[in-house]
Amino acid sequence: MTAEIIDGRFKVIKTLVGGMGVIHLCLDSEQNDYPVALKMIKPDFLPNPDARRKFLREANIWIQVGLHPNILRALKVEYLPETHETYIVTELIQTPRGLPDASLNSWILAGNINLSRGINFGLHIIRGMKYATSQIPDLVHRDLKPGNILIGPDEIAKVNDFGISSSVQGGAPADINLSGINPGDKTHSFIGTPNYMSPEQCKAQPLDCRSDIYSYGLILFELLTGQPVITGPDIHQVVLYHINGHALNKAKKDIRDVNLKTFVMKCVHPEIKERYQDWSEVENAFKQVYKTILGENPPEEEYPIDISLYGFYQKAGSYLALGASYTDVGDYKMAESFSQKALECAQKIAAPRLEADALDNLGIISSKMGQYEKAVKYLEFSLKIYFKLYDLANQAINLGNLGNAYQRLGKIEKARDFFVQSLTIAKSEKLVGIEASQLGNLAVSFAEQGNFQNAIKLYNQAIEILASRHAEVALSTNYSNLANVYLLMGDLITSESILKKALELAVKNGVKPQQCIILGNLANVFVAKGQLPKALEILSDAVNLSNDIGDKRGLCLQLATIASIFSKQKRFKEARDYLNNALSIAEALKDTRSLGTIHFAVGNLCIERGNLNDAIPAFQKCIDVSLGINDRYTEATAYGNLGKVYAALFNFDQAIICLEKSMEIAEEIGTEDVRGRASWTLGVIYELTGRIDKAIQSMKYAVQIFKKYQLADYEQASIHFEEVKSGVKSR
Repeated sequence: MTAEIIDGRFKVIKTLVGGMGVIHLCLDSEQNDYPVALKMIKPDFLPNPDARRKFLREANIWIQVGLHPNILRALKVEYLPETHETYIVTELIQTPRGLPDASLNSWILAGNINLSRGINFGLHIIRGMKYATSQIPDLVHRDLKPGNILIGPDEIAKVNDFGISSSVQGGAPADINLSGINPGDKTHSFIGTPNYMSPEQCKAQPLDCRSDIYSYGLILFELLTGQPVITGPDIHQVVLYHINGHALNKAKKDIRDVNLKTFVMKCVHPEIKERYQDWSEVENAFKQVYKTILGENPPEEEYPIDISLYGFYQKAGSYLALGASYTDVGDYKMAESFSQKALECAQKIAAPRLEADALDNLGIISSKMGQYEKAVKYLEFSLKIYFKLYDLANQAINLGNLGNAYQRLGKIEKARDFFVQSLTIAKSEKLVGIEASQLGNLAVSFAEQGNFQNAIKLYNQAIEILASRHAEVALSTNYSNLANVYLLMGDLITSESILKKALELAVKNGVKPQQCIILGNLANVFVAKGQLPKALEILSDAVNLSNDIGDKRGLCLQLATIASIFSKQKRFKEARDYLNNALSIAEALKDTRSLGTIHFAVGNLCIERGNLNDAIPAFQKCIDVSLGINDRYTEATAYGNLGKVYAALFNFDQAIICLEKSMEIAEEIGTEDVRGRASWTLGVIYELTGRIDKAIQSMKYAVQIFKKYQLADYEQASIHFEEVKSGVKSR
């Protein structure tokens, strides 16, 4: 059986599963098969944004803590672009002979700890925690226990597993001050292993390092006696023991050496103010115990300080991985903070490749935040570096990102030029994943210009490649975009089916920004089907997600869609309020495409309210914007609605001009539903002006389209069409 290979370099020897995480024990082929452990979040927890944030916070704590002999060393954090997974690479502690694993718990159960070993292990744990809190002053481990202390054949104890550690700064680099972080969210919950939890932890009260000092006292007692301090028939009894000072009484009774007794009792006192107040105080007191019991001074603390370029390089790479991961979660402020920190590290050590990667990340994040001009500046800067490095793969990726930014700025031809350049490199270098990305990008470009058949062809090519590579996140994006094309063409059944596939993959992989887009498109399908309450329900979820992740552009479009629905429901004041909010967001973002959508919605609102004269300039603005960015679908739709307005004002000549223009564009780009609606309005005009043969011809085509795509207009239109035909027969 072939061993699993992760990221093309880590050969999996054994996999351990527990809690929310998976740990792969591996050999790193790029480092002469150096043994490492890869910690990843379980696939089942990827859709849970809170679980992902906790994992990313743990990853950041590992990186901040750095290098110390009594802390399990985290080598780096890595991000896998295709699967959008993040993992922490740590050193692998070898299992001592005769033990099932390297945990302190196994040492205790095997009876392998004499007094000297116990005292030295106790000192190691203190020094590991003292160093960790010197790097992150407000750090609380919250789960110190024998199972989270690792000891290999070299008999050096290492603190492990900062998975539920808390820190006000645990979510971002230590020297970055981020607003909106509530310490209580991370320090006031009943989390940990009950037998080793402090009294205040049991009460879900605020915690500091003295909580870990209590847990340490319980570990030291177990080291010395071979027995846990706190056991009970159920968690309720265990909690009561902690709160009532059972550990203090047991230490007083069971520890014979008076120096150790005094030390442990002070660690496990139920009153927090009676314990040692920090880890330096714990170490100073323990040194005296060490000297008294073992008859010699404890060894001096020696640990390497990593000031090498390699150390900075690894840290910068880890910050980059965290930035990319937070982008997936949709937390763009955190993503930007980590990417900026990576840029600072890269510039400090003059590492051009890392600098370019950081700039590229910042460009992508800026695009996600709707700051397209800022994105272009970052991306153009990084592209110059990639050219100097002759890095064709990253040139191709960067060109695609630049194309996306220009696409959002409405510079379609320039965007398409970048996509073609990227695709050319990808094909020549056989970069299959990048090729799929650029096929998808080109498809977006064609779709937004109304060239739907070409877009569908390109999407299907991209989907075929991505499915073969099991790139589920990118596959979700392309499914969503393909479904949107079918929506624009009026094929609601196909669109809904594909969107459900896309949403399933996005939820499975926990990519919230993508979920927002899909939900918005799905809501549009239900609007087109006339199922307005269902559409509003979906949009409510989309708005909540957009607000949660700060997706302003998505929010803008969702508000405009909600306004359109309210307009159809005659809730005009609410509709206008939503449009005003959407308009202010679009103007702040300088998002031309969204502005066109909003002007279109304003025109529709005016129609619903009967303000036909006000609808004309709104639709004209929409047409002007659409022409500026070559958005032919919106242009065709706006001409169709403008034609309706002129028809309602009995300006039939102007109405016919607009409707024929709508049909002409719709035929060019293959949007049958738009052409069908314009054809119906044209038929009604012909009917009213006595040109019945032309009316029947136009209405017949429209009814066929309404039936083909099961549009809400079909039933009423077909009845009226039959009446028109019957009138001809009766004459």
